[in-house]
Amino acid sequence: MFMSNTDANSLLKMYRMHVVDTEQARELLCRRDRVSLQSNSSRPFKRLLDVGAGDGTCTTQLAPLFESVTCTEVRSRSSDTPWPD
Repeated sequence: MFMSNTDANSLLKMYRMHVVDTEQARELLCRRDRVSLQSNSSRPFKRLLDVGAGDGTCTTQLAPLFESVTCTEVRSRSSDTPWPD
């Protein structure tokens, strides 16, 4: 059976991707798009598309900022990999 480095790392729960947490993303994206951080909307952005979502770690951190979230991943989900609901 062939297994890529990415698949092996996922199976071993190694090298989980973490770029930013939700509050860091809010500050970065609001500043970039000149959206008020004091906005009454808890979801200041419309849509998030995550292509190659992996185990969903990054998507989970960004999702609270968006009204609609769509993510894709080509690899099979392993039974113990936590994916966002």
